[in-house]
Amino acid sequence: MIVEFGELDQQWALEVASKLETELFGSQAWDLQTLQHEVADASRIYLADVVGVTGIKSNTESGDDGHAAGSFAVAVCNASCEQKPLKQVQRGAADRIIRGYAGMWHADGQAEILTLGVARRFQRNGIGKGLLDRLIQYARLYNVRRIKLEVRVDNEPAKRLYRSRGFADIGLLRHYYQPENVDATQMALDLEPHIMGFGSEKQNMEHNQ
Repeated sequence: MIVEFGELDQQWALEVASKLETELFGSQAWDLQTLQHEVADASRIYLADVVGVTGIKSNTESGDDGHAAGSFAVAVCNASCEQKPLKQVQRGAADRIIRGYAGMWHADGQAEILTLGVARRFQRNGIGKGLLDRLIQYARLYNVRRIKLEVRVDNEPAKRLYRSRGFADIGLLRHYYQPENVDATQMALDLEPHIMGFGSEKQNMEHNQ
């Protein structure tokens, strides 16, 4: 299920995310302190894909990963993430695993996806796609007109994922990722204004969880 970081034990969630950052992004990884500041910022929304330990499936075949603004990893697969109401999430961490996480900044009708990471052993199970879809839902909820991101120019699986959701290339940033000296592709998704009222749409989104 996909939940907000605020529904989880904060220290546990941040420590897991920090370890995943190191696993996925190496020298580009955010440290624990950076993650703490990010999650605490009111202009950000951070989500986690959380499952119980019993009965989970993993895929040992790893996929590509890269960074966007802060970081990017990718899972290209079907959208089969289990979803439940937030009130059912247990705050304890002993019997739960965070398979992936994502973060987005939003303000004044604009948004930027800051990070999207999926543990390598859980890639290709629809987790990245589910997290991306949920970020887009939140963007619509907050009347965002355009979502932007940066992704490594050589991260084709990630770019395929974003394009499958309507993101288009809008530019190229030379030597964006250091010290690797890798270029970044800029991408954007333009959203239509939502029709439903804020309260009604939020209730509908929570109902669908």
